[in-house]
Amino acid sequence: MTIPRDLSNLAPGANTSGVLQPSKGGTGLTSPGASGNLLTSNGTSWVSQALSAAPTQQIFTFTALTGTFARGATKAGTYSQTGTTVTVTFTAHGFIAGDRVYLDFTSGTAGDAWFTIATAATNTFTVTRTSASTSGNVTIYPPVVVTVNNHGQSTGASVLVDYSATLVDGVETIYQATTNTFQTQGGTTTAGTGTSGNVTLPQVGTSQTWTRPTNCKKIFVQLVGGGGGTAGQAGAAGGYSQKFIDVTSISNASVTIGFAGSATYSTTTGGTTSFGSYLSATGGGTVVGGSGSNGDINYTGQGSVQMGGATAGGSTIFGTGGAAANSMTPSGYGVGASVGGCPTVTYNGTPGVVIVMEYY
Repeated sequence: MTIPRDLSNLAPGANTSGVLQPSKGGTGLTSPGASGNLLTSNGTSWVSQALSAAPTQQIFTFTALTGTFARGATKAGTYSQTGTTVTVTFTAHGFIAGDRVYLDFTSGTAGDAWFTIATAATNTFTVTRTSASTSGNVTIYPPVVVTVNNHGQSTGASVLVDYSATLVDGVETIYQATTNTFQTQGGTTTAGTGTSGNVTLPQVGTSQTWTRPTNCKKIFVQLVGGGGGTAGQAGAAGGYSQKFIDVTSISNASVTIGFAGSATYSTTTGGTTSFGSYLSATGGGTVVGGSGSNGDINYTGQGSVQMGGATAGGSTIFGTGGAAANSMTPSGYGVGASVGGCPTVTYNGTPGVVIVMEYY
């Protein structure tokens, strides 16, 4: 039966059935839906649906990659040089072309140095050096083999390496990179042969991914780059960026957290933080802050602040830069380190962060 437009004309006791459409003041629904549902309008019709879930939050922070290292024992062999080619002989030496070795020529006139192996056979290998004609005995120092799963580094790149013992920490050139291993010189020529231990890559973070929760429709992303370390001058804060993103058609996004700028090594500028290709922020350097980009709002990080004879590190909305005094380390995310009245007292910045608020 069709419901009449004017319900006031219905006779007492009359029965009606059907659906009263919104255009006639009804809901257009055949049932009220599940218990606890909320009746909402989308502008043209009414919908009975569950209350939206409360927003959830995910925070992504920096975790340095870790692994192990090992350096083999020295090997004693012989060598001969004709022209620029040095041929080293050692039975079953185990090296391959591209390996890095230190050669200590204990007799003859060849000069000690690090070399990259040019060619290799079972019992011999060759390296190239300044032209000469000489021969004699040689001690072979093998490279350090670092094992870090999915380290993401390539041959020829530079990376800060922190060894647990014996070897010298510092920025190393990478040789013979594979997915999970690479070679270094160990920061020294001869130390640490026949040893092994743990290793940290302080400026290489673990791989992270944001995955859209079920029914999540929009997210609000805030991020900041890594804070700068000191290098005679105080470190500045990382840049800042924020953005609302409709994620109904997005399943995930890669997350990179900017590392902290180092006070000890050459990489004083903090690393870049990014959320997929949607927004990012560079790290702070010394004095000058990083920059946010691609967000709805982007800020340049606070620069270092001169205060008398000392300089405070730059701050962010997520933390406070190092105070303008000795022994005052920064705290929070993406902030710069201070330098006190004595510029030889130096500190690291702090890593960046990504904060994702999820709306349903």
